[in-house]
Amino acid sequence: MNEEHPRSDWKDSFTQAPYEIDPLTWLSGNRLPLVFTALIILTCSAPIFAAKGSPIEILGQIGALLLMAASCVVVFSFTRPTRGRVTLLRALVPVTMACTATVISAVNIVAPSPLGDLMPIELWWAPLGFSLVLGSLAPFLSATKSLIVGSIAVVVTGACSALAFAAGAWPVVSTVAIGSVPIVLATAGVVTFQSQVVKRVLRWSSNASPAVVTGSLLTERARLAAIQGELATVSSRVTPLLAGIADRAEVTPEDRVHAAELADEIRRELVERSNRSWLDHVADGKPITVVDPDHRAETMDERQRSMVHALVLAVIDSPEVEYPQLLIELRGEADGSTAVAITIDAGLAEGRRIMLLAPHYLSLRTAVDDLRWSGGDTIRMRFRVGPG
Repeated sequence: MNEEHPRSDWKDSFTQAPYEIDPLTWLSGNRLPLVFTALIILTCSAPIFAAKGSPIEILGQIGALLLMAASCVVVFSFTRPTRGRVTLLRALVPVTMACTATVISAVNIVAPSPLGDLMPIELWWAPLGFSLVLGSLAPFLSATKSLIVGSIAVVVTGACSALAFAAGAWPVVSTVAIGSVPIVLATAGVVTFQSQVVKRVLRWSSNASPAVVTGSLLTERARLAAIQGELATVSSRVTPLLAGIADRAEVTPEDRVHAAELADEIRRELVERSNRSWLDHVADGKPITVVDPDHRAETMDERQRSMVHALVLAVIDSPEVEYPQLLIELRGEADGSTAVAITIDAGLAEGRRIMLLAPHYLSLRTAVDDLRWSGGDTIRMRFRVGPG
């Protein structure tokens, strides 16, 4: 058991992206790729304008620079909340653009003269620009995927360095090293950042001791609210009958018929209520729609129920939310698990939604499987609960 936990932590830290384990936090920084776009233009344009070349050669480098910067804009487009996860295939699109920009820059350097005298390799901007492209992808890729795209970047940049500066002052091996070292360092930094963020967030959010206490209290609160609602309904119907009998000091045949009808109605309602899940009771009288025809909510354990309940209460009871609306859908899967989708329309600005829901998202990750999140006008969470 003790050996399995560190092994699982190590696997998760390399197979999950920071955005996947905490998308609500990274949503507030999803314009990070645009910052890297500006950095590429600012830091890489100086050596181009300082280069000794013809206007055509300079224009060729500027074109390559703009393509490199555009790759970060593509990263920004792919990381919008409505676009879903950044898969490896998606990540290869901006990486391919950066590779193309690197090749164009290298060919532009070597084409006029095999000596590569447009600029020395020490001032070649392409490795730095490629490193910043890898940095723009850091929050949205896992460490394993970053190793893949980083390896591609190292190979391309090393080959282009050898092509453009092979006849320069440095030996070929040194030339390749100078060109590829920035990419190696950037990849190492990105992988370290990703793995450490994922590991630390998962370790922090897996502390379940407060959730157990909260779970008991929230479950009891839902149970008591349901019982109080049932008692209030029964009391409102029975009280007038009993008050009439008390005033007359006798039981008439009409009272007996009325009592039999009430007993039949209450019996039917209690049977109907007994067939409802705990989630149906939580939704009573609230702007919550529950779609659970097979009563799959009963497959959740106490901890899972408490976290879903806490999420619901956070939206419904928040004074900042004027017109909250929630839709909770549950359906059975072939393996016996339960797929759950929670759609939340809190009517709040993006930043306030993040502050409201982020703690519950992180807590929910520790109790359910395959938790996914997507944003937009509404927030939609999807996860899976194991067989009950």
